[in-house]
Amino acid sequence: MDKSSNNAATGGITAALVVLFLYVGTAVKNSKLFFMFISTIVMVIPYIKCSIKAGLLTYAASLALSVILLPNKVYALVFGFFGIYPFIKLISEKKNYKASLILKYLWFNATIFAVYFLFKDFIHLKGFFSLMEGEIVLLII
Repeated sequence: MDKSSNNAATGGITAALVVLFLYVGTAVKNSKLFFMFISTIVMVIPYIKCSIKAGLLTYAASLALSVILLPNKVYALVFGFFGIYPFIKLISEKKNYKASLILKYLWFNATIFAVYFLFKDFIHLKGFFSLMEGEIVLLII
């Protein structure tokens, strides 16, 4: 098989699997994060088997298809943030170890910050923090 045909087939099957897992995640009540995680893991296949360009095109196709096909667009938005992580990881690991850790840490914090500010009207944490009044909340990553 021709290399470009192989890349197109791999990208198409990967995009279909990503959309399928995201769709199942919207339908199944208790496993939403699991299927989001699986869809992100599936995104690694084109980067490993084909190339970075094929991986980015597959990511763009998966994101576009998930925005069009998913009934709940929130999952498409969250996949938009976390689905690109395999590319960030691949790029950061070409650098030295400390720079890799710093880049991954900055990407994670920027993503969490963006998701929080996009969804802060939907997630009501005021009641949660009022329960812990006077206590220090520490999150270690």
